[in-house]
Amino acid sequence: MGCHTGVGASMCDLCGLESELVDYLFDFLGITVSRHHGGVFLSQSTYVSEIIERAGMTSCKPSVTPVDTKQKLSTSSGTPYEL
Repeated sequence: MGCHTGVGASMCDLCGLESELVDYLFDFLGITVSRHHGGVFLSQSTYVSEIIERAGMTSCKPSVTPVDTKQKLSTSSGTPYEL
């Protein structure tokens, strides 16, 4: 089955466009696009690794988040934070 006429040709055109867009995203935004059965997975891990390397932080160790990640924030309770 080829991409010669009718619906087949239209589908091939769309696939080519999708491929060009995916390549553009990867090249421009540093996004790696992986296709899976359930959809598409987007990742910037390669881009982040390059930033860490440029910053000279490849030997640094990760740290836990220094704040409570489950904290519920509200504008109607608590003490206002002043800069």
